[in-house]
Amino acid sequence: MNTLVLTFLLLLFTRPVRAQDSPPRVGHTHDILEVKFNPDATQLISYSWRDGWLCLWEVKSGRLLWRSKTEFIQKADEHYTLTSFAFSPDQKLIASGSGNGTVQLWDAKTGRLLWRADAHEGSVTVVEFSPDRKTIVSAASPEEEDEIKILRLEDGQIIKKLEGESCTVIAMKFDENGKILRTGTLGGSVMEWNLETGKQNGAAPAPPCRMGRTYEWETSFTPDLKISAMRAGANELTLTDTQTNTARQKLKAEAYRVYSKFSADGRKLIVSGYGGFTFYDLATGETRKIDESSRTGSTIDLSQDGSLFAEGGSWGDAAIKITETGTGKSWLLGG
Repeated sequence: MNTLVLTFLLLLFTRPVRAQDSPPRVGHTHDILEVKFNPDATQLISYSWRDGWLCLWEVKSGRLLWRSKTEFIQKADEHYTLTSFAFSPDQKLIASGSGNGTVQLWDAKTGRLLWRADAHEGSVTVVEFSPDRKTIVSAASPEEEDEIKILRLEDGQIIKKLEGESCTVIAMKFDENGKILRTGTLGGSVMEWNLETGKQNGAAPAPPCRMGRTYEWETSFTPDLKISAMRAGANELTLTDTQTNTARQKLKAEAYRVYSKFSADGRKLIVSGYGGFTFYDLATGETRKIDESSRTGSTIDLSQDGSLFAEGGSWGDAAIKITETGTGKSWLLGG
């Protein structure tokens, strides 16, 4: 099949349903696995398993802007899911990573696929745009080695693989000029990479890399990677200064698995627990309980300013619950 025919088929079968095209009243019909606010929290991207819908919502109104099918990212008869999302600095593009190692680029206005790249052998754990909007950095955790790659934004071409042991990366942060990349790992450590040389700055991390799958260890970082939140025991979540490797605060965390998200300034935090979530204002010490919408507690996001909390629901109630953390007021997207 030549390139022209393949491109036509991709456009034909991935045509999104847009708001002006009599949008469906229901966004998702099965378990929602990923939700993510755009930087100003006016929109939210969501992805559901099995039905394969990728949706973009207007947060305040609850309006479905578009939804696209995603089965075409499959390489064969497989059931890999989308695992990570990132908005470009100008919010015009959305990058996603998949469990089959591919990275995708979407038009945030229309929901159309722009390209798909076979970037990794293993599951993509995080994707991020460079500040200059010329490249996308993606990280994955193959069974044999971890890896970080730089893809050209224009066409998804891999232009560099970073050298050194990265451990399983779950968060990224560029410096202002885009020449240094800091990565936060599943084990709570932070590493630094020189993107011009492609090599890791400093010595190998200590302790050594642990665990290869994100659901086996509950860890999160502030966007600047200066603070980590890690489960330290059966009933405890420890907030650690990653620059000094010293514990800053310990919070109660009771759940089979604990999931957490920080605001951009690191002053607000949401933590899952049995029966719901706890919202912490770390600056004032105030807390708020938020009832759960799904029993997993894993499909969550907190807006950058910490004012909105999103939780994705399950099959049978596959809506996204949005909660104002300051008032407790909630509403649904879809469902």
